[in-house]
Amino acid sequence: MRLCATVLLATAMNTCAFGQPVSRPGIQLSQLGNLQLQVQELHAKADFDKLDELAAKLRTNGERLPDGTWKIMHFYEAFLAQPVLESAQAKIRSMARKNGDELARIVKDMEAWIARSPGSVTAHAALASALIEYAWNARGGGLADTVSDEGWALFRERLARARRVCEDAVRLTSRCPAIPCLMLDIALGEGWDAAKYDALFDEAVKKTPCLVDLYLAKARYLLPRWHGKPGEWESFAAGVTRSQVGECAPGLYFRIVFRNAMLTNRDEIRQAGIDKELLRQSIRAELHAWPKSGALRDRACYAACMVGDRDLARELFESTPDEWIRVSFPTQESYSQARRWALAK
Repeated sequence: MRLCATVLLATAMNTCAFGQPVSRPGIQLSQLGNLQLQVQELHAKADFDKLDELAAKLRTNGERLPDGTWKIMHFYEAFLAQPVLESAQAKIRSMARKNGDELARIVKDMEAWIARSPGSVTAHAALASALIEYAWNARGGGLADTVSDEGWALFRERLARARRVCEDAVRLTSRCPAIPCLMLDIALGEGWDAAKYDALFDEAVKKTPCLVDLYLAKARYLLPRWHGKPGEWESFAAGVTRSQVGECAPGLYFRIVFRNAMLTNRDEIRQAGIDKELLRQSIRAELHAWPKSGALRDRACYAACMVGDRDLARELFESTPDEWIRVSFPTQESYSQARRWALAK
């Protein structure tokens, strides 16, 4: 699952998902960091029963991080992220992904988990997530004409395996909201046509209408670099935000704009048909709903800068501590430049 899950260095120690503080000398982790650390340590011990227990708890309680994102979605990302403690000690963003050899080992671990617990929907989602990441590792992130024949073959083979795992998962008794999200990722990579993709998306949102990740996936699918036409993802984002979905996810428009801004570049996002007034409303609603999240405020600053809304960027930076927290802006200098631009007289 290619989510943008980042470990934040927090100002105070948080509590991990089982209620016990994760303590390491000289290191303080956010709730996300604690969750990732817990998953990684259980994985290292091959304690699949505890992993199943943790995932079931996150699903049942619908637990969220301070930025409003669902913990169960970050649970699967933890297997694919670099070691939390190493990233925290080095004070770097944990955006770097596992290499091919590491992913191959994770796939084997997840296959062993399913062999041990064939009825575990968590194990199926974890394997599908790892296979999708493994597929993209083979393909690479470049344009289609830069991918080797071997890269394409491995990409298609691994996505097909991930799809079969998800298809097996839907036949299980337990359900996990990550499965339809993973299927949408697979559909993107396999190049499903719009009718087939929309049928999958519509079925998913009927079951979990307030899961923002579903809408982020479709907005990505609609980017012109993938399967959409100019203006399609912007119209989709505005439409769902103004629909009943917006009632349970008032910051949906902002989250879609931010995610697609991260997937494109400044020129592309500024040429897109962004409704700046709707973006302002969406950001304010989201910050009101999740006022304690520094990461969310950082993303809002980034989105405002990317779309070129200096008034909004100034408003946000003026109410935000002057601190680069390694979430949206890739470097200290890029953060400083954006802040100077926003606050310039």
